[in-house]
Amino acid sequence: MSFKILKVFGPWGTAIGIAGAVGAFVLGKSSIKLRPALVKVVEYGYAFKENIFGGFDTVIEDMEDIVAEAKHRYEDEKKRNISIETDEE
Repeated sequence: MSFKILKVFGPWGTAIGIAGAVGAFVLGKSSIKLRPALVKVVEYGYAFKENIFGGFDTVIEDMEDIVAEAKHRYEDEKKRNISIETDEE
């Protein structure tokens, strides 16, 4: 089972989305008057998720870039050390 939806929307966004979907299913077509309210609840949930978790995406991307750069520098240094050692022998 894949939990990809949690990574995309976060736990709160996913929970609010599921609650909205369940609410829409339970209320069905007979409650057309409540549909705009349910849409608004899901919209607020999504906005809340964006405000809370939106900044984390940038931090995660920055950390991934830093790790990739450090790994690249390490590999370059490792290659240089190997070539220096073989030249000395």
